[in-house]
Amino acid sequence: MKAFIHADKEQTQQFLLSGSKQGLGNHAPDISMSTPEIGVARVLCTATTECGGLTASCIIAMVAHSSSIEKTACHSTLAVVDEAHFQGSTCMLSATSSVVGFVAGQLATAAFEHLLYEDAETERLLSAQPAPRYAHVGHTLYHYLISLDLRNPADVLNAQGALADFLHAAGIPVVVSETPTQLHQLLLAAQPKWLDVDLAYVAALLDKAPPHAKKNERTQWLRAQLLALFRYAKKPPRWLQAPSWPIEAHGPLVFLGQLTVDGYFHDEAAVYVFYDTSKNECRSILQTC
Repeated sequence: MKAFIHADKEQTQQFLLSGSKQGLGNHAPDISMSTPEIGVARVLCTATTECGGLTASCIIAMVAHSSSIEKTACHSTLAVVDEAHFQGSTCMLSATSSVVGFVAGQLATAAFEHLLYEDAETERLLSAQPAPRYAHVGHTLYHYLISLDLRNPADVLNAQGALADFLHAAGIPVVVSETPTQLHQLLLAAQPKWLDVDLAYVAALLDKAPPHAKKNERTQWLRAQLLALFRYAKKPPRWLQAPSWPIEAHGPLVFLGQLTVDGYFHDEAAVYVFYDTSKNECRSILQTC
């Protein structure tokens, strides 16, 4: 039996520090809480509890009522506990509850990623499950998940789908959050056809969008940012294969033009020339098809 405890930040700390009839009973653990990391509409705190020598990392997701953290001091906390967690001197975080929280959009991606690498129970649970049939890396669900780049919204969507399949197969009810799918669709819709930029890069741009903008406004804003960053001399490239626009630390290179190569390769070929303004040099990319 699992309990979902809602409280503000001070109440949550008090719950963890002094004990609660809902969870800790008379066994109040020693606890240290890290400095919160502020993200978009979220505050994440990592609490470490020790009971009887057993340490468990508890992730507390602070989700702002408002879409802008800076404009409100009112937050609500979702703490997920399990009725077996605090019996006697044993304390452990419910790995299943964490998976449910991530799939349902109640546990932030950064918090779930922390559990993947730091929580033994989460690793044990997911290592006991086979990897998805379409996975090219690892034999377990755990190894498939750690092969993903959870900074990339496409991989977040992949992780959510794999975990939702696991929960459904296990008969565990969950309402899958639509947020990862909506974000993925927005990032793709904002890109012109001659671009196929890594979605982690595009998502980082979107983080700078006006906080209260509607979906279509965010899409238009992001498209304008991409067009301003990915510049070309006369025309955008006509790729023979997938778009492969080079990006350096200072930003995307400038596209100067392309040269069709006839009679040298067996297939149709083209060379794409880009200019690096920081180094005052050109770079070429060859594609054949």
